[in-house]
Amino acid sequence: MSGSLQRRLYRKLGVYLIVLHLLTYDVTVAGEGVAWSLQTNPAVFGKDIVLECKLPSSTCCDRYTRRWLGGKNLHLLIMDGTSSEPDKYSELFDKETRSSKLTIHRLDSKDVNIPYQCIYGFSKDVKILNMTEDRFEYYPVEPIYVNITVDNGNVLQVNAALKPVFPQPKCNASIDEGDISQSLRVSKIMKDLFYEVIIHIRYTFTSSICANLLNITCQIGTFMLEIKRNITCRSDSPVNGEHRNRKNMQEYSNVT
Repeated sequence: MSGSLQRRLYRKLGVYLIVLHLLTYDVTVAGEGVAWSLQTNPAVFGKDIVLECKLPSSTCCDRYTRRWLGGKNLHLLIMDGTSSEPDKYSELFDKETRSSKLTIHRLDSKDVNIPYQCIYGFSKDVKILNMTEDRFEYYPVEPIYVNITVDNGNVLQVNAALKPVFPQPKCNASIDEGDISQSLRVSKIMKDLFYEVIIHIRYTFTSSICANLLNITCQIGTFMLEIKRNITCRSDSPVNGEHRNRKNMQEYSNVT
């Protein structure tokens, strides 16, 4: 074999070994991988949430481009800190902790139940940001509609609407210090991603006191909603009449 041919073979072999090394290295990097997770708990609609991606320790942090993709078509959101929509997406990068944090501003229904992908070089992690009842919350819009009636003076009926709301609220009710939760019923329907909830109370007064404070409390995930209303019996109610008679009898006793 001539010397020139041998040198050409050595050069080709050298190139092959370099390419093989790079491919093997990149496979190792891809195997180490990146991983993102939702950091905000609870994730409240209308507020900002943060997704954090951890980059590989072996190649972090300047060798490759950092990218965040999102949506059904996985379009580009962030590349090396530059946002495609600055008002909606921003990145905070910490080289020491190998952390890329994607902030989604003013979370809305279009931001959930879609895939997000964190990419660094040949490593990537893609998964769905699932809207689950243990992590996501939506509080009802104020003012809350409440309708209160007192039939025949001693039957209280209350209807209150909470919408939209998520997760499904757990509600209790009281009048002054007395628990009337056994008289409370909750009905719900699912509209798009959120619940529309109607609270109904039917309660019969057994006390002669007609001016009372109604308090409805609803636990919505980590948030406690309170609805307080003053209720008064009708002037022609039997209970109100009983209250007036007792008062008149007391006044008569004092006179005599």
